[in-house]
Amino acid sequence: MRAASDMTAAGKQTTPQAVSKAKGLGSDRFTKLRLHLANIYQLFIKELRSIRHDPIVLAVMAYSFTIAVYAVATGASTEATNLSVGIVDEDHSDLSRRIADGLTPPTFKPPVQISASDIDPAMNSQRFIFVIEIPPKFEQDVLAGRRPTIQIGSMPRQLPRPSMGRPTSRTSLSTMSLTSSRDVKDWSVCR
Repeated sequence: MRAASDMTAAGKQTTPQAVSKAKGLGSDRFTKLRLHLANIYQLFIKELRSIRHDPIVLAVMAYSFTIAVYAVATGASTEATNLSVGIVDEDHSDLSRRIADGLTPPTFKPPVQISASDIDPAMNSQRFIFVIEIPPKFEQDVLAGRRPTIQIGSMPRQLPRPSMGRPTSRTSLSTMSLTSSRDVKDWSVCR
């Protein structure tokens, strides 16, 4: 401890290690914390200087902390609403009616019954965003423990790209498989 005070008295600059040894263990933590905070402060100032020269980052930051916050606070929604759905019900069972009844507002418009031959023209004209195809004997297969499938065709509303032209058929097709009648009871659209 005397050596550290002699170094200070002689006018030489002390290192953080020498100071921490001189003051003991409690001040060692304080010294490390002070060095970390000084480092963070210097990095913060450096980042502020670099942001000052980047107008795009400034614009994004201004948008993020003003317009985006205001839009969310005033109720601007990012959820999809009023989605049009066509249903090809070849089963005409209680289960298929429950699936159709599960598509409720405000997320979905009331589903429209269509025939299988109307799927492509309706999707090409963007009359429906989704078309659900329920196969014949769907409810019987579910109750028998088989794995029937429901096909859901979707047409995302996009602007046609010049290189691709206008879409001419369903752009995506999903298949949903139910493994048992228990899955139907747990399925969120079947209430």
